[in-house]
Amino acid sequence: MNSIPRILMLLLAFVLVPLHCHAADEEIITLDTLTVSTKKHQWRYARSAHFEILSAVDYTKFVSRVVQRAEQIIGVFEKNSPLFRMQRELPAKLIFINDQGIDRYLVLAGKEDLRHARDNPPLGVFPDRILFIPSRQISVRGFHDEEQAVFLKLITQAYLDNETPFDERVTENAIDLALNYLLMCVDIQTGRGSPPWLATALKCLRGHTQSTPTPSTPSRGFGSPIYKRKYRPSWFSISDYEMLVGRYCVACETLFLSRAFDYPREDDKDAIERRKKIWLNYALAPNASLGVFLENPVRKKPNVAILNAAIIAEREARDFVYYCTFVADAKTRMAFARFVVRTRKQRPNEVVFKECFGMDYDAFRARMYDFYTQLGKNDPEHKDNPWGPPGIAVAKFKRENIPPTPKFRPSRRSETARILSDWFALCGARDLARQVLVKANDESAQVRRDPEFVAAFGLNEAAHDRKYSAVTMLEKAMASKQVVRPEAWRTLSRLRLENLLELKGEKHKLTKDELNTVIEPLAEALKQNGASQQTYVQFAQVWTHTDVKLPKEYLDMLAARVRAWPENEELRKVIEKIR
Repeated sequence: MNSIPRILMLLLAFVLVPLHCHAADEEIITLDTLTVSTKKHQWRYARSAHFEILSAVDYTKFVSRVVQRAEQIIGVFEKNSPLFRMQRELPAKLIFINDQGIDRYLVLAGKEDLRHARDNPPLGVFPDRILFIPSRQISVRGFHDEEQAVFLKLITQAYLDNETPFDERVTENAIDLALNYLLMCVDIQTGRGSPPWLATALKCLRGHTQSTPTPSTPSRGFGSPIYKRKYRPSWFSISDYEMLVGRYCVACETLFLSRAFDYPREDDKDAIERRKKIWLNYALAPNASLGVFLENPVRKKPNVAILNAAIIAEREARDFVYYCTFVADAKTRMAFARFVVRTRKQRPNEVVFKECFGMDYDAFRARMYDFYTQLGKNDPEHKDNPWGPPGIAVAKFKRENIPPTPKFRPSRRSETARILSDWFALCGARDLARQVLVKANDESAQVRRDPEFVAAFGLNEAAHDRKYSAVTMLEKAMASKQVVRPEAWRTLSRLRLENLLELKGEKHKLTKDELNTVIEPLAEALKQNGASQQTYVQFAQVWTHTDVKLPKEYLDMLAARVRAWPENEELRKVIEKIR
């Protein structure tokens, strides 16, 4: 029986009990010929600066605070570096689910493995708590397409019931959500995932959030010429007043080193002397080339010498990310973003580094540590430390600048269906995505009056090649003047053009009136914030189907886009055709 997949067991259970009586608080979901009875979620809805939010977690106060803190973290990164800005036309969708959502939104979508996914800190970074028990788990997973991103966040009831302080749980979940968002921003810009050194540096923020002078398990015989004590700083801390990040943790690293296979664990004189030598040479200075982590991801091996070198390289990687994001001048921050994005097409090396930053590895490292060591000059504990202090404040806040707590209300059927459909579509369960929309449209007059739902359904109809109903719905949504969704207007324009060419032939040249019909939705898309490069490409392509001369103001607009996006060869070639 254990070999039967979980989803099959679920389906068999329902098939074998066909006469189940449905309670008043249950809804009927029909999947082909199978009727499934499920307890209704009480969905709640809210918006924040970066998210459109749907929540089935009963603890609304907790969810609101998690989103608020996540917004605060995202805002700091976004403000300081273009690398951490979500280059998508729509706000991200964020869905909070509880235990009951696992089967509905993970198992049915074929994503059951995400239930057990955990984002842990990298090696050598120890968190306050590690919850290995799946039933007490929290996790975030997200997907994106060319238009938007959708995140699903699981918070189990067992996790909510544990005795961890409220603020600590808020921070743990906020950094969980924020890091997934920030790394997706980088994934989108590079087109191939975040560079390993960058992802590792940011994942250190998942470490412990409390500062203590010593580790819970001290390494024996510790004595260092530069570290006065085995201080354990917060890897991450945030309040209404400031945000702190940890640069290194002597307590964590010494514990990490003591696990090497050749670490002397005996108590004889020789072992004691060998331990003293290890600690005397432990992380003495930032003396590794930046190329060690930029060009070659560090491979962890259980050897003291290799782990010591890895500790130095990973410290430098964190310092590089924090310096380029929060400390350096605007020119260097832009260079950092360019350097990361260039890894999309070529492996990083010192030539590429110099082209982006205007200096070699060693010169940049020296400049970077001039700053960090200055931070500790007035601190007796760190004034002789070539690394500087173990933590740094990267943001100060004024109370009036703290993001507001999202205000949740009962979700409308149209909002629930639209957002859940987006989740299913982006994680690959497109049939389920369509079923959600069709069911809502068939059962609720309210959803048919919601322009955003109508636009979403119209896009889905177009994706399933139901052109007539797609055009009808998209025109209805467009007429409302309430929908900010450039993809809806691009699709309406494309369908109008296709219909004309199917009627009059592929070589037909659009008349002025026909051209206006096709251009009208694109003009609306161009007015909306965040219109993508694809809108301008499609706008230009329309003019290849007409003999009407492109007005100068339109040509100037497109030429400006070519200058802004020199890498967009498609746009440049289309403009050359219509000049």
